[in-house]
Amino acid sequence: MSRPSIALVSTYYAPLIGGAETAASQLAAFLASQQRRVVVITKRLAAEHARVERAGDVEIRRVGPVGPPRGFAKWIAAPAFFRALVRFRREYDVVVCVDYRGAGLAALWARIWTKRPVVFQAVTDGVISGGAVRAALSRARVPELLIDAMTWPIRRLYGGADAYCCISRTIEREAIAAGVPAARVHYLPNPVDLTVFRPASAEERAATRARLGVDAAAIVAIFAGRLSREKGLLELIEAWCAGMPTGSLLIVAGAEMPGHPWNVAAQARARAASAPTPVRFVGGQSQPDLAAWLRIADVHVQPSHFEAFGTSAIEAMASGLPVVASDIGGLPDFVKPDVNGVLVPPRDAPALADALRALLADAPRRARLARGAVETAQAFEIGRVLGAFAAIVDRTVTDHA
Repeated sequence: MSRPSIALVSTYYAPLIGGAETAASQLAAFLASQQRRVVVITKRLAAEHARVERAGDVEIRRVGPVGPPRGFAKWIAAPAFFRALVRFRREYDVVVCVDYRGAGLAALWARIWTKRPVVFQAVTDGVISGGAVRAALSRARVPELLIDAMTWPIRRLYGGADAYCCISRTIEREAIAAGVPAARVHYLPNPVDLTVFRPASAEERAATRARLGVDAAAIVAIFAGRLSREKGLLELIEAWCAGMPTGSLLIVAGAEMPGHPWNVAAQARARAASAPTPVRFVGGQSQPDLAAWLRIADVHVQPSHFEAFGTSAIEAMASGLPVVASDIGGLPDFVKPDVNGVLVPPRDAPALADALRALLADAPRRARLARGAVETAQAFEIGRVLGAFAAIVDRTVTDHA
């Protein structure tokens, strides 16, 4: 029996780098490697991006109005996704939506004509429950029973997919609470490629530090993520300015966001200039380059304000780093205090400073938590996680037939 052909819809895709984009690229490549035809339908970000191209065995079709990533762009692109899914309906057996907000609604509406099943990869909490709407109504002191009634259409719309692959336990619980049958809801975290993200030997660590210009004796903390407000970078820099052990170095590995209202690159650089121990900004990194930076570090920091999963944290764990992370979203699913890391309240620079200072000053504790981190990461191995995803996709097609 031939394996089903897949239309993978993702609002954004490579060359854009981000958690959802990386997840979409990994999933598309994995499914294609198993002799499935995979066509990615995504938003065209710039005029120089080809409308149709190939990345290995994956075909990429870029649709919709040209424009950079913006919060409302997912909704503007939804009609184009709908048209593409209807137009190319004979070329695929199932739709997989990564980050299913606008794209998910387009797929569900298209299903009326295509009759193709729809699988959501749920990467953001608060979608199916109408979290943002609920919060606004609550602030307006609308009674809870009325809020439930007013958000019912959201639950009804998003509740129609054939399967939900949730990257965190929070999203899994949310889907079930919204009325999705438990048999259609699956916990599947983002994976990590353990051949790319791995601990370094002492010799490799020394050689890579020399190549990257990092002192062999430095105690290195690393932040990996967009230089964006919600990633907690400003709180991290404030914590670092409170004073860290002598010989400490903070590496900030992440791309700036020119023109975006959440871009905090300039503020972070300005504040970091007054830190008593150095901060080094190294810019956005490809996956192999980021892996090298992680292998020369001692601690990873993820002080996000919100985080559905936290891919960079599990990549750091696979690289042999204990993690200091915010106690929010999907991070507590795998960051376990006194096992592989430390959890701190989000947006709390003093608490973050205390946690970092203590861990950077305690080499035996770091080593113990690093061993726990490597062990934790094994459950997120890319073949194991994406193999389970592929099985869900295949089963959904069979059940729908």
